[in-house]
Order: sequence, then C-alpha cells, then structure tokens
Amino acid sequence: MTVPIGQILGSDNLIGAIKRIASGLPNPLPTGLFTTTEAVTKDYAKIRTWAGSRANANVVSYGSPAVRADKIGLDERAIKLIHEFEYQAFPMDTLINLNSMSSETLQNKGVEEVGRQTAEFAQRFQNSRISMVASALSKGKIYVEAEGTIATVSDNAVITVDFKIPAGQKSQVGGIIGTSWANVAVDIQGDVAALKRKMFEVSGKMPKFAFYGANIAGYLLGNTVLKNLLNILPTQANAMFRGETIPDGTLGLTWIDCSNMFMLSGTTVVNWFGADDIALTPDIDSSWWRMLEGSTLVPTDIGRVGATVEEMVSSLREVNGMFSYAVQTNNPAGATQYFGDTVLPTIVNPGSLIIVDVVP
Repeated sequence: MTVPIGQILGSDNLIGAIKRIASGLPNPLPTGLFTTTEAVTKDYAKIRTWAGSRANANVVSYGSPAVRADKIGLDERAIKLIHEFEYQAFPMDTLINLNSMSSETLQNKGVEEVGRQTAEFAQRFQNSRISMVASALSKGKIYVEAEGTIATVSDNAVITVDFKIPAGQKSQVGGIIGTSWANVAVDIQGDVAALKRKMFEVSGKMPKFAFYGANIAGYLLGNTVLKNLLNILPTQANAMFRGETIPDGTLGLTWIDCSNMFMLSGTTVVNWFGADDIALTPDIDSSWWRMLEGSTLVPTDIGRVGATVEEMVSSLREVNGMFSYAVQTNNPAGATQYFGDTVLPTIVNPGSLIIVDVVP
C-alpha cells in the first residue's frame, strides 16, 4: 500500500528511524553511558558537580535542638552542549519514486533510498556520541576542532569541554602506580586495591568498570602472581590466551576492551585509549554521569511552497537529542533532509573517574 510522501518524510518518521538505527549500531561501551539522559532546553545547561560525602551526622541528646549541618561542597557552572547539523538534497529520481502513489514497487524503491541515507547519517551522529563518551572517559575532556570534528588531542581544538578531573586521579594517580605493569613481578592486585580505595576516598563510590587499552590483558597474563591465580581459573585463562577480553570479575571489576575504539583523524586512524591506559568508573547512574540532550525546533511535515509564517510556525515542535526532518524546496522542485544532534556527556562527580597509565 502506498502512502503520502509527507508521511514518509515527516519528522516523526525520520526522527524515529534515526534513533532506532543509532541505538542498534555496534558499540563496545555500556549502554548506560548513552541512556542515562537528561533533557535540557536549547544548547546550554547549569550543572552542579559534587563529591560524595563520607562525613557522619551529628549526634545530639534526644530532645535537643538540631545542629546546623555543613553544606556539601557544590560547584555550579553553566555549560554549552555540542550541536551538530548537516543536510542532504534528495535526488530527483528518489522524489519521483516516493511520489508514485500508483506504484507500490516504485515507492518502495524511494523508501529504501531514504532509509539507506538515513542509516548513513545515523551512523555518523552515533559515532560522534561514542567519540564524545570515549573522550570523556579516556581524557577527562572533549576537544572540538575548527572543522567541527571531535579530536583526540588538544593541539587544534577551538572548543574544550573540561570535566575538571583532578591531577591526583590521572596518570600514576599520586604514586599508586609506582612500578610498571610491564614488570612481571609488580603487585597488580595491590595496585588495583589501592585504586579502588582512592576512588572511594574522593567520591564515596567503588569502581565497577575498567575500560582498558591494548596492552593491559597482556600485562595481566604475564604477571607472576596473576598467572598462578589464572592456573586455578582455566576458563578465564583460556579466554585471555585466545585473545578475548579480560573476563568479568577479574580483580573484582567488569572489564571493557577499548583496544579497537578507533576513529579517523584526517587520514590517520587513532585510538581513544592509550595501549597502557585504564579508565575506572563506578556503576553508571545519574549521580555521577549524565548524557545531556538539548532541544531543537523541527517542522512536523515537509511544508509546502507558499505556506504562511503562521502555518510554518504552527508546524514546529521541540525535540531533544537527535533529530531529522525534510523540507520542500522549489528551485528546482525537490526536498532536503536535515540531520542534527544537540548533546553533551557530562561528569557531575569528578571523583568518579580515574584515568591510569600503568607504565610510568
């Protein structure tokens, strides 16, 4: 059965398609990093960052007046979200097929082409979200270059989003990593235990996830103490020897292999995570992590040439996060599809991220 072209290219259909496709794309990172969302208006928000409290409540005699409590340290700041916006014009043959109300076969060809192009854009916009999340976890910052691309280094950045991760939670984490993990005799178990204590001290949270680079599994396999432990855990050992990921539960953590998180920077393929790097985070929830989604006005239909201002304004609706819509053009007659996203992953408890380089 054929349907009107306005239904096919309407924003409801296109937005639904782009979000369904994006959510189904391959992604090694936990889904909670992308689904713990918060809707904000336009492209800015005020966020409050805080550290977890380990202080006790004040003890008073029963029936005594309340004691004034110290305020929990909060840092409120305004941030701008990252806005992406692209478009493409539909080829004339695609529009002719979409408008073929008398031929379901021809219209299906047009629908397939719209679906293909929408999928390509969904891939690009989801890639951007993955890159932002990977940058936040591996750098504690997000860099945007003048060309509008998310960058792995700050060299040519014109925008830097800094999540204010303290220096004592980076690199060797205040001396916790004193001996390289490449040394087979290093106490990796002791280092991991100390890193867990560090996060609890600064955030009130215990690490759950370990996002790791290409060399980390090899260090664990080659370590003298851990090798003996793996001898009594043959399933885990076999998985690691086959080059698979570090099994969940190893050293009390859920391990996420980020060694294949590549992106194209110009003509160079780079990895977000250094080969010797580990990023530790607690379980994902809104107390420390949020995916802010800004709002954009989009037309609900493709419009028509000659529509009044009132008609055009009345067709607008506010959409958060990824969006897509099409508009009619008349020189020559055609249609243009727009794709966009207004988004920013945000760390609201800086103590909940530790970025470790295990080779001093």
